[in-house]
Amino acid sequence: MSKRIAIMQPYIFPYIGYFQLANYVKKFVFYDDVTFIKQGWINRNKITVNSQEIFFTVPLSKVSSYKRIHEVEINKNIFKKIKKKLYKSIEQAYGKSPYFKEVNEIIKSTFELDTNNINEMAQHSVKSISKYLELKTEFFNSKNAYQNDSLSGQDRVIDIVLKEKANHYVNPIGGRTLYDSETFKQRGINLSFIKVDDNLKNQLIIDILMNFNKEEVKKILNQYSIVK
Repeated sequence: MSKRIAIMQPYIFPYIGYFQLANYVKKFVFYDDVTFIKQGWINRNKITVNSQEIFFTVPLSKVSSYKRIHEVEINKNIFKKIKKKLYKSIEQAYGKSPYFKEVNEIIKSTFELDTNNINEMAQHSVKSISKYLELKTEFFNSKNAYQNDSLSGQDRVIDIVLKEKANHYVNPIGGRTLYDSETFKQRGINLSFIKVDDNLKNQLIIDILMNFNKEEVKKILNQYSIVK
C-alpha cells in the first residue's frame, strides 16, 4: 500500500499546486528548520486588483540567511501599520466576489494570528484553507522532529520519509532536477512529481477561493498529472 508524503517549506497563501500536493498525499511535513531564503515566497504573495497582480509582503524583523525559517520573526509594528491598507486592497479586489465573506475570514484569521513568527503564520494560512476545503491531510513540522541536521539535500529528505514510515515521496515538478529516482528506489521509496495543469499554472489560491465554491475548488485540486 502506498503511503504518500510531501515535504515543503511553509508559504503564506501558496499557489494552487501546493494544495494539490497536500491533497494528494497522506502526510505533509512543513520543512521549517532549513535556511530562510530572502525574496522567496514564505512571507509574500499576490492578489489580483483590477486585473493586475499586486504583491503583498508580511514585513520581517532582522532577516538573515543564517536563520532557519522557524526562527524568523514578523515586524509587528510595521505590519500593524500596513495591514489596514492591505485589507482595503483585498476588499477592493474581491468585495463583490461570491465567496468573499468566508475567504476574507480565513485571510484575517491568518494576519491577526497571535504570533511573532512567520513560520506559524504561513502554516496557519495553509492549514486554514485545507480545513475549509475539508482535506484529510495530516500536517507535521520538521523542527525538532527528526534529529538529522547532519544531513542535507535529498539525503535529509529520504531520512524524513523513512522516519515517517512512508514509501512514496511526492514533490512539485519544479524539483525534478533535485532528486535521483534510483537513490530513492534503493531505499525502498517511490519518487513522483506533481505537475499542475497548464491552465492553472499562474492561478492564485486567493483568486480561486474567492470565485469558486468548495466543491468546484475540490475539482480544481484534481487538475494535475503525476510524473515519474
